[in-house]
Amino acid sequence: MDCNCQKILYIGSVSTTKKINMDADKRFSAYMDKITERGLSPFSYDMDFSLSYSEKFNVIRALLLKDKYDGVFTDDFSAIATINAAKACGLAIPGHLKVVGFDGADLTLQYAPYLSTIRQPIKSIAQHAVKTLLNKINGLPFDNIINLPVNIHIGCD
Repeated sequence: MDCNCQKILYIGSVSTTKKINMDADKRFSAYMDKITERGLSPFSYDMDFSLSYSEKFNVIRALLLKDKYDGVFTDDFSAIATINAAKACGLAIPGHLKVVGFDGADLTLQYAPYLSTIRQPIKSIAQHAVKTLLNKINGLPFDNIINLPVNIHIGCD
């Protein structure tokens, strides 16, 4: 949002009625908070996470052809599809469209170092999950909510 984007599309789980993926719900809530805070209009597309790459590419390409967004915020896999769909539509990245992913998995960064992404501390998440599970199994106290810091990886060409 610091890149002066005015029309930012959120692609991901946007349903407030189905509580399947709490992380996705939090991402969408954070998106809505920031959009509202900046006085911008929200634009979102509820994308099924299980779609294949080619299905995501086709959906995103259609979205980009239908409307002129200047920013997209989505998961890393969909962000890569967004970048490729934008190029297929003749849009320059980051000139016409800025794309930011979330997850920041090592595999994504290895194969798509150009992607700017919000990195989750995946190793810490796994460690806390195992500790919580073991504590629960052994009847020991555990934290219901654990907040871990994230950081941003700025992609390179």
